[in-house]
Amino acid sequence: MSSEPTKDEWKETITRWLKEEKMFRREVEDETATFHLMANYPPGSPRLVYIAQPDEYKDRIAIVSGTPISPEYQKALSRLPAEERNEIFYNLRMQLMQRQSTFEVTKDSKTGIWSHVLLTNTVFLSELTKPALIRGIEDTFKSFLIIVWTLDHHLEVHVDDQLHYFS
Repeated sequence: MSSEPTKDEWKETITRWLKEEKMFRREVEDETATFHLMANYPPGSPRLVYIAQPDEYKDRIAIVSGTPISPEYQKALSRLPAEERNEIFYNLRMQLMQRQSTFEVTKDSKTGIWSHVLLTNTVFLSELTKPALIRGIEDTFKSFLIIVWTLDHHLEVHVDDQLHYFS
C-alpha cells in the first residue's frame, strides 16, 4: 500500500503537468502557501493563472485567476443608466454562478461599477489528476470569457485583449 504523496511530490507533479502542457511560468514566493506556481493559460498567452496549496488547507489546491475590468469597459458602463448597468451585472453574476469556479467582485466605491473579478477553483488532493487540474484551469478561463464576451456584447465595445491580462 503506497502512502499519500508529500507536499513536495505534489508540487513536482503539478509542475511537471504544467510543463507538459507548456503552461508553466515559474514558482512564486508565498509565505501563506505550501507551494505556489504561476502558469499561462491558454498556453503561450500572457494570461496568468496561479496554482497554490494554501497553508490553511492541506487537502486541496487553489487555482486562481482574475481580470481587471478595463477602463474602456468602465467608461462605457458609466454612460449607461444605472438600471441597465445593474441588469448587466445581475446577468453576469447568474452566468458565473453556473460555473465550477467561484468569483469575487471588487467594485469602484463611488460608482458601484466592477473594477476587478477574481476567479477561484478548488481541487481536492484526493481527486487531483492531470485532467482535473487542466479542467479547473480551463473553467477559470471560461469564466473570464463569459465576463469579456458579455461586456463586449452589451457595451458594443471590444477591448484589446492585452488589457485583460495580469503581468
